[in-house]
Amino acid sequence: MTCRLRPVTDADEPFLFALRIDPEVAQQSAAPAPSREAHAQWFAARPATRLLYIVEDRPDGVTETPWDRAGMIRLDLTPDATAWVSLALCPRARGWGYGREALGLIEAEAAVHGVRTLHAWIKGANTPSLRCFDAAGYHFVGHVATMRFAMKELRVAMKELT
Repeated sequence: MTCRLRPVTDADEPFLFALRIDPEVAQQSAAPAPSREAHAQWFAARPATRLLYIVEDRPDGVTETPWDRAGMIRLDLTPDATAWVSLALCPRARGWGYGREALGLIEAEAAVHGVRTLHAWIKGANTPSLRCFDAAGYHFVGHVATMRFAMKELRVAMKELT
């Protein structure tokens, strides 16, 4: 497996919506799945501090094979040299190391924007994501018992960039 990140284009919005309403992604998300219209508005109105990337892959060693969308990763930049990272993968890409690789790749993008610390909210029951962020060097620093969308538990993870 070979992964890369590329910035989203307007043509990616339908893919991002389909990924966002995937049952597993919707279940693990901090917010309820949006309507088609609400997602299109969210995408069009994204601020300059929200950086969206497509996680792309192709079989190892097959350079003639076109890149294929495997998921998305997002950075929400804050004024204090931190960013919140969010990751969602297509069903075919789950459990194969794509998440860990995408988290590694996003660190370079974050550094370009002066980010020194990455944070993530992860549901306590989302074992695959907890493992992925742990394997990528994130440290779990706390829990949040409730949130506006009635989550049962969120874990806060962070990673200092060097």
